[in-house]
Amino acid sequence: MGSRLRSVRSLYYPYWWVAGTIIRKQKGGRDYFYWARSARVGGKPRIVEQVYLGTADALKQAREQAEPILTRHRKAGPLVLWAQAERLGLRALIDEEVATTGLAHSVGSYLQLVVVNRAHAPCAKLRVADWYAKTALASALAIPAADLDHRRIWDAMDQLPEEAIERIEQKLCARLVAAGALGAEEELFVFDPTNLYTFIASSNERNTIAKRGHNKQKRHDLRQVGLALLTSRSFQLPLLHHVYAGDRPDAPTTRELAQQLRRRFRAVLERATRVTLVYDRGCHSDELLTLFEPGEFHFVCGLQANRYRSRLEVVPEELEALPDLPGYHAKRGQATIGGRSYTLLCVRSDSFAARQSASFRQTLAKATRALDELRRISKGPRGRRSKSDLKTIVAQLLKARYLKRVLTVEITGSDDKPKLDYTLDEDALTLLEQRVFGRSLLLTDRHDWTDAEIIAAYHALNRNERAIRQAKDTDYLAARPIYHWTDQKIRVHLFCCVLALLLTHTIWQQATTAGITASPEHLLEALAELDQIELVYPPHGTGRGRPRTRRHLAQPTQLQLDLLAALDYDPEQVGTTPSNR
Repeated sequence: MGSRLRSVRSLYYPYWWVAGTIIRKQKGGRDYFYWARSARVGGKPRIVEQVYLGTADALKQAREQAEPILTRHRKAGPLVLWAQAERLGLRALIDEEVATTGLAHSVGSYLQLVVVNRAHAPCAKLRVADWYAKTALASALAIPAADLDHRRIWDAMDQLPEEAIERIEQKLCARLVAAGALGAEEELFVFDPTNLYTFIASSNERNTIAKRGHNKQKRHDLRQVGLALLTSRSFQLPLLHHVYAGDRPDAPTTRELAQQLRRRFRAVLERATRVTLVYDRGCHSDELLTLFEPGEFHFVCGLQANRYRSRLEVVPEELEALPDLPGYHAKRGQATIGGRSYTLLCVRSDSFAARQSASFRQTLAKATRALDELRRISKGPRGRRSKSDLKTIVAQLLKARYLKRVLTVEITGSDDKPKLDYTLDEDALTLLEQRVFGRSLLLTDRHDWTDAEIIAAYHALNRNERAIRQAKDTDYLAARPIYHWTDQKIRVHLFCCVLALLLTHTIWQQATTAGITASPEHLLEALAELDQIELVYPPHGTGRGRPRTRRHLAQPTQLQLDLLAALDYDPEQVGTTPSNR
């Protein structure tokens, strides 16, 4: 067996090879190193291959040049976001409107960095320089981190006047239309206001827009600012925003924006007659309908149920099932407002009715438990309340919607010894579940649309509310809480947040077009986890000169690689294969 093995080796290999080794030779008192391989030739060991390596000093220098002297890990996501912002032209549009004075860099550069920070890892302006130093932007841009002191960022914000914001936004919308981000079929736009709480002190009289009002985040103890957004139906691209006083109702604010909406639809979209505006019932008023000429642009809106109660609470038999929308029933009618005729649609959703019924029964159970406890106390010798106190408590208990329709509370007796009793009207409860819960009223001038098309258009509000929630999310765009305390700073801060929302949703749009099925939040997470490794090597030759630098991505996931391809972003030396994450 051994002889056969040797014969096979000799057939394919002329020598019986052994592992290579490093040998040293002395010449003229100096050491020289060689790589050598030995083999048996004619039964005797001989060096059959030899490569000169150099002196000891040369080997040491080569070793040092092959190994990096410094390794840095930087966040690469901001670099991708910056490139996307450059494609949108954010920095250039701002610099067209603002003449920079007294700053090391342009106002557009500072604000675009703020926008990228909002989309990547939102933080206070005080910490922007630290964030920047840890990102790949620090090595890609000619902006030293020392120039990003928070006071310089505030100076840049100060130089953006309020009137320039609308012009920048309008030019940006025109660019989106020219780039095809708003397709020819994009004719539905959603308008929805919200509010954002601040930490502005009550004693601050310099601020005129932060007011106390009904806060949607239940922070009624804080001053708040209103923000209205107009977005596209698909991908919720923000096309217009408006900042207003926090104590103003939605309907008057919408009326104030009528002229601005008209200008945006006409000048930017150039097809206002085909546009349909969708807004919630809180924004609606009859006066708003009279501000536009018939057919100037179309609308779909919700109506307050208490205004057309008879139209809402029709018998279930009058509602027709919609084949295109399973679980929905509707009754179509007409309503005349201001001498104009509109389509009025009563809609019932089975799933919404079930959720509303379950929620109301919980509220009802909580109220009856409280009434039982008050009745028990009123009959006992201790803890008894006066008649006026009982009336106040009961009035507070019955504040919840629809409770007064099903509960009847009687308080009798003297003021010192009152008696409380209540009855639950089961018939009224059944009527609520059959004729009220799950129903809504929609008003539109789209007489040519089917019931299903009107309902689907109104449901676009849900996607717009999702975009607003994302803007408020402290882990993403972090529009609130607002720490700025002057009107101008608040307006610029929210403008940057809206631009960050646009930046995020254009990325989402491009990713979806490329076949990536991921939410905007998931895409932002993928960019946030994208790391760049920076390897710094010593200079060539004698060690003089600037160090050499190589950069590559650190184990990108398949989603990250697909996203970079969708954004047409190809960083040099991507270098690694996707991980299994």
